[in-house]
Amino acid sequence: MQQDRTQNAKVPQDRQKSQQQPVQQKPNVQQQQKQQNQPNKQKQQDPNQPKQATQPQQRPQQAQQPAQSNVRPQARAEENVVFVGQKPSMAYVLAVMTQFNSGKGEIRVKARGKSISRAVDVAEIVRRKFISGLRVKSIRIGTEEHTLEDKTSVPVSMIEIVLCK
Repeated sequence: MQQDRTQNAKVPQDRQKSQQQPVQQKPNVQQQQKQQNQPNKQKQQDPNQPKQATQPQQRPQQAQQPAQSNVRPQARAEENVVFVGQKPSMAYVLAVMTQFNSGKGEIRVKARGKSISRAVDVAEIVRRKFISGLRVKSIRIGTEEHTLEDKTSVPVSMIEIVLCK
């Protein structure tokens, strides 16, 4: 019985060789595509032929046209507006501060729906913590009709806070 165990314990030499040799993996699709897309850099030229100068490929230049402004006059009048949404309050505080530092004397903070309380927070943080002498010129509240994707209109509350130096 001991001879049987020793014979079973021995691993055939062909198995030992296969265990020692690393398994070669097939290249994946991305590697194959890279190889196909790369130009063959080791092209050998005939030494009897003169070398050809390689010229970089030139792209056709597009005619540059002056940019046309599609901004409506109403949009230009609202350059000093900060619309408050779902971002953290300090993001809107930074936007208001940037507007004031760029020379604007009056900024409108607008919000609708659930963001109304955040707009009030933004106005108060700027007024109390960052710019001394800033005052609230006016506060306007109201309701806007908001049209949903299924063409139904829903009333949405809105607020506009006007801050001035």
